[in-house]
Amino acid sequence: GQSQFRSQSNPPKGIESALTYAGGRIMCFLSGPPGEMQSTSFGVRGRTGSGGFGGGCAESGLRFSIQDKNDAEESSDGNNCAPTGKSSFETYFNQLGHSCSEAALAVDVLLLKTQEDSLECMNSVPHLRYLADRSGAPGPLLFSFEEDIDNMALELLKREVVSRTPWHRPMAYGSFLRVRVSEGLGIDSALLSESAIDTQMRMASLYQSGGLMGPATLANRPLAASGHNWRELWQMGACDDTSTVAIDLEVLRRIKDWVYLENYGDVLFKPCLQVSFAYTAVIDDGKEGYITARRLRVTTMVLPVAHDTETLYSNLDPEALAVVLYHKLAMASLTDDLGAAREVGLKWLIDLLVCTYRSAETHVKRREALNANSFSHDGDSIFFPNERLLDRDGELSERDLLLAHGHESLCALPLLVYSLLQSDAFRRSCGAFFPSTDSRIAASAQMSSMTPPVLVRCIAPKLEIWSNTGDAQELLIDNIDLSMEALELSILECQGSVSTDKLVILLDSPWQIMVCLSECIIKPTSPTVSQKINIGATIKKRVEQARSSYRVPPPVLYTLDPTTDGGSALLRISDALIEDSIAFPGKKNFQHWSDEVANLVNE
Repeated sequence: GQSQFRSQSNPPKGIESALTYAGGRIMCFLSGPPGEMQSTSFGVRGRTGSGGFGGGCAESGLRFSIQDKNDAEESSDGNNCAPTGKSSFETYFNQLGHSCSEAALAVDVLLLKTQEDSLECMNSVPHLRYLADRSGAPGPLLFSFEEDIDNMALELLKREVVSRTPWHRPMAYGSFLRVRVSEGLGIDSALLSESAIDTQMRMASLYQSGGLMGPATLANRPLAASGHNWRELWQMGACDDTSTVAIDLEVLRRIKDWVYLENYGDVLFKPCLQVSFAYTAVIDDGKEGYITARRLRVTTMVLPVAHDTETLYSNLDPEALAVVLYHKLAMASLTDDLGAAREVGLKWLIDLLVCTYRSAETHVKRREALNANSFSHDGDSIFFPNERLLDRDGELSERDLLLAHGHESLCALPLLVYSLLQSDAFRRSCGAFFPSTDSRIAASAQMSSMTPPVLVRCIAPKLEIWSNTGDAQELLIDNIDLSMEALELSILECQGSVSTDKLVILLDSPWQIMVCLSECIIKPTSPTVSQKINIGATIKKRVEQARSSYRVPPPVLYTLDPTTDGGSALLRISDALIEDSIAFPGKKNFQHWSDEVANLVNE
């Protein structure tokens, strides 16, 4: 915790005299289930391992490993990501987290598993997650120290602990968040029954708090001055500049185009969203040293109303959409199972692609009607019918048209959905990947608090190729497609202008950052002599920029000797190649899966 001790010879006056307490973070290190939970038998008893760091729980280098046909068979035991049966632990920890939030305390839960512990899962993370979420902390983490020869788990634990300290990054305590929207809009706060007897349904009902998803809780205390309940107000025990929450806006009724205002007449109505954030911070006032200060930040933004679907789709933010879709899948997995989450994701994508195609048909008819009446249709020049409709001659194949590859804002959505479904939180258990319920929920809890750019790099890591020539390092290719074929073609393309030993591949993800030579991916035709490789300052700066963009800096690996590091680098690169990963049943990769999606859209 943090507190301020002032000089008694110069006591503070006014309201600040009461603000001597900022708040704090409680770190709980557990080596097993707390209390009565030790006798429970909930959850999938898979390979416990580590879980949560960077939103993953797979063993490095074996994320998508399938060694033989038997490994390719899905295990039905790994499809539940919530305990089943009857218990009340989740309700207890949910209420405890709420009480901690009111006391301006965030609770970090770190579970440590050593070699002496039972191989069975701890059965704690699904319940303890609500303690962390409701108090304002990112969800629980599971660290496995079994056979940890290189002390990687210990290093990850240190990083996680340091990231939660106030000297690592600025923190706010006792925070209140209020969201207000204009007339006609509302926050979707529909909940499942919290009184359900089944544990799984009750845990699903607790996933959101008053319509908000993420590390916060609804403030339901009566307002002292008026006696009214606080509405659309949430509180967090502690937070930092990476804390992320999400809400679902819903349209309650038709939004007016014009409203009448006295003395102004009819004015154009512009729906708004206003966010108010009150918090306590520890600051250096330059005179008395560190003091506590209560602050208020207010942001108001206009929400333009789209009058047609083309306008709506053209303004879509894929990164923000990834966060919203993630929470929908997480809710489905808790309500039913992982299979239901995959079905929800696939159905959502198909419905969107069908609507996109029909929107193009409607838009063409509208343009033709405007042209017939000599009306201008300025502003939609980015719309090209031959890249959107099957009955037009264009460069795209029928498959690509149905997958919205002709739409600038929607072309990446099939890969986005596939990447979410193949994340460690939702994909099927098979082969070397068979995590326990604890590990899955730990990974899912970390993903739920990620900022949109970080979540996208979690599910679809970023691959870049750099030229490491002398003092002139240059980014040659940005955002390479996540398949081995695309990576090899990109390397071959660059080899025409830069020698092989000067080509560097940069992998950027929240679970690892790696710099390796292209020779680790494509072996040179003639044997190479091992020599010391110096990475230029520009590339190192890019690495540091990527590292500092995460709440918890991931390990940075330099694998620069193809003769000794080539195998390790290739395995770590394979962890990022989402398009090559296998989706079951049917052993389909992204291309095969996309073909099926296109066929379903066409039907």
